[in-house]
Amino acid sequence: MMRDYRQTRVFILFLALYLICAFVGASDAQTLKVNHTTKGNLRQEIVAALKKKKVPAHKITKIVIQGDGLMTFEDCRALVTYSPEDPREEPVKGILPNLKSLDLRKAAFEKDAVPDTALDYYLPGAFEKFTKLEHVFLPNSLKKIGARAFKDCRKLTTLTYGKNLREIDFEAFYNCDQFE
Repeated sequence: MMRDYRQTRVFILFLALYLICAFVGASDAQTLKVNHTTKGNLRQEIVAALKKKKVPAHKITKIVIQGDGLMTFEDCRALVTYSPEDPREEPVKGILPNLKSLDLRKAAFEKDAVPDTALDYYLPGAFEKFTKLEHVFLPNSLKKIGARAFKDCRKLTTLTYGKNLREIDFEAFYNCDQFE
């Protein structure tokens, strides 16, 4: 009888250790740090970071982007995932489909601004329609948030920015229903 009790205790101990290790691994796998070194190359840098960390893209819910590579319009759009309500619209498959938190505090932007909609009014804003995005942390050096930059980011609740922000362009937060 005593032997069964000890075996059960050992089994429970190993099970607890296994679950702790699994939980720690799962929570660690949800944040991806990317060193952005080359302007316009963020998508490839994210793919390389995912391969190095050996984590599937759909498990990432937070990304931290840092480095000297200037963030461009194309870099911003590489992150966006959009599932349209209108079936006539095409879905957009960003590289990290479940991204909720975007930390750009140590990133550098061209002209110290979240990019406008490129040159064409009909193009989307930098992070427009990023349907799952909830939290954004911008660098202190940022001076401007471009037109429609976060338009239709309906789940966006938190935006942290530095003291240098001087300008927020047209419709930068249009239809950000939960944003305060």
